[in-house]
Amino acid sequence: MEKDKKARVCVDPPRGAMSLSVWAEEWLERRVIGEATRCNYEGFIRNHLVPSLGRKPLAGLARRDFEKFVKDIYRGGAGLAASTVNDRMVMVAAIMEAAVVDKRITENPLAAFGFPVGMRWRSTRTSFRARLRSI
Repeated sequence: MEKDKKARVCVDPPRGAMSLSVWAEEWLERRVIGEATRCNYEGFIRNHLVPSLGRKPLAGLARRDFEKFVKDIYRGGAGLAASTVNDRMVMVAAIMEAAVVDKRITENPLAAFGFPVGMRWRSTRTSFRARLRSI
C-alpha cells in the first residue's frame, strides 16, 4: 500500500494497474441507468475511449491524456457534437472519480477539467461537480 501524504489516502498500486477499459466496463455494469443511456455510454466507451486510452492503467492516466483525447475527438471528425463530447466527458470523469473512491488512484485527473477553446458546457449554471454527482 502506498499513502498519499497530502490527502492521507492509501492506495494499493496493483489496483491502479487495472486498465481503463476493464474499469470502465465494471463501472458501467454497476450503473442503474436507462437502456438508451447505457447504449450511448457503451458506444462511446467502445468506439472512442477504449481505442484511445483503454490500455492505459488507471494510475498512469494524467490530465494531458484526457485533454488530447477530447481534442482528438472534437477536431478529429468523430462526428460528435461538442455537447455530446461534453456529456460523455462528464461520464468519463465519473468513471475516474469512482476509481478514486475505490482507492485505485489517489486523485481524479478530470476533477476540474477544462475543455479546449470552442467547447462549452451545455449549461453554464450547472457546475462540473454537480453534473458529476448526477451520474
